[in-house]
Amino acid sequence: MSNKTAYEKLHRATREGNKNLVTAVLATEEGRRNIDAVNYRGVSALMLAIQRGYREIAELILNSGAHICSNTLKFAIKHGSDSDLELLLARLSNVEVQCCGKSALAHAVSVDKHSSADILINAGATSDEDLLAEAAFNNNMDMVRLLVDGDISPKTTCALTHATRARNIDLVNLLLGHKAIQNDQLNEALILAVSIGEVAIAERLLQFGANANAPVVKYRWHSESLLLQATDAGNADMVRLLLNYNADPKLFGGDAFIQASKMPDSTIFTMLLNAGTSYRDLIPNISNAAWAALEGRILRTGHSVNEATATTPTRRRI
Repeated sequence: MSNKTAYEKLHRATREGNKNLVTAVLATEEGRRNIDAVNYRGVSALMLAIQRGYREIAELILNSGAHICSNTLKFAIKHGSDSDLELLLARLSNVEVQCCGKSALAHAVSVDKHSSADILINAGATSDEDLLAEAAFNNNMDMVRLLVDGDISPKTTCALTHATRARNIDLVNLLLGHKAIQNDQLNEALILAVSIGEVAIAERLLQFGANANAPVVKYRWHSESLLLQATDAGNADMVRLLLNYNADPKLFGGDAFIQASKMPDSTIFTMLLNAGTSYRDLIPNISNAAWAALEGRILRTGHSVNEATATTPTRRRI
């Protein structure tokens, strides 16, 4: 029997679920030598048995000396059952087998296979990869909870941002209790929450220590305030929230106040006046005519011009 004939017979017998023929092929030297041969799709006989649910044939092939490579484990995670994965893991001494550069656990997370990830974790799998970010990007609450409860992902760079972008406050709350979340990640998520108008998520981030005065970097040479972002969007609830968490309207040249002064709705303008900032010094280049118009607007909000331009303002909670 030639190598090609042995390989073809083994694959055909496996596809057909013919255990007797698989046994006969593997009884030959050529059959055993080609046990790990793959077809044009990179699929071995063991993978075929896993894919088609032929558990006895898979065990037979393994007992005949089939090698469990990274692709085998990847294939079982994606196409096989939980019992198939457990069968392979029972034959491995190291569950950190790499699948296309990823650990087995990372691959299970990336393809949203919660049960596979659970099996791998129970088998002792760990990973240095940012699994929390992967699970959060997939908006997979159950996977994130599994990783958090198992204390599996020791680091993350953008899980909180992914959860915020998904507008999933439950996922945000779950991540906020994880030790991997650092202050810079809180601020990055807050900037995103403000930009997409997620007031509830922004409030949770601020409660956990996000900085209401974090700069929004537009270019290397230009930053602006979160207050300006909220003002630009006309989001009075977000402006109120930021002010209540000590956002300083004087920062970034008073950009939020200047923008609010140009808007037809006076709601945000009034809020910023209520914050008690001295605004006359923020816009020193304003023309007398423009300042006169601004004074008129200040008066219409119920404030005195002296109050709005005081050098020692009294900050009020909004």
